[in-house]
Amino acid sequence: MGAAGTRRTMCKEHAMEYQFENIYTLSQAQMIEYYKAIYKQNTKINIVGLAFCLILLLYAAFILNFDRFWLMLLSFSGALLFVQHIKRPEKEGKRAYTQLLEYYDSSMIPTSVYFGEKITIHNQDQTRVIEYRKIEKVVSMKYSYAIYDKKPGVLLLDPNGFTKGSFEGFKQFLREKRPDLKIPE
Repeated sequence: MGAAGTRRTMCKEHAMEYQFENIYTLSQAQMIEYYKAIYKQNTKINIVGLAFCLILLLYAAFILNFDRFWLMLLSFSGALLFVQHIKRPEKEGKRAYTQLLEYYDSSMIPTSVYFGEKITIHNQDQTRVIEYRKIEKVVSMKYSYAIYDKKPGVLLLDPNGFTKGSFEGFKQFLREKRPDLKIPE
């Protein structure tokens, strides 16, 4: 044990102090939830795309003189497009999770995340370090707590995966590190 209740661990051949540790194994539910959050962020783009498709369908119906057969076919196509749009995040999340399983030979490796002066993420033989100042936003989801950084990446945490410190204490810790960010409950 280090000073002030911190634990010492070996991190890529050097010791580092940390106050919180989160260990999780990514689940399919977390992956689907993440993809739904991505699609939710792009709502404006998605609405514009769907509106454009609707306008095209109406234009096609106008050109075809609003013939009943073509209207039904276009309506069915529009409904199918809408349903596909709604189901896409779940499908993409499942696909991404399957790709991860293939990459890790069908067994997901636990990810360890250490929170001290910086955030250090260990997964198998890979290490990534994030500085708190590079965090852009924090999002609370049903199965995960997501920390977005300035790179095109996200760190998903399991709220129940804290092996050092508590989830409530961690949120307070984040508020102290980044008082300018909105940290969700």
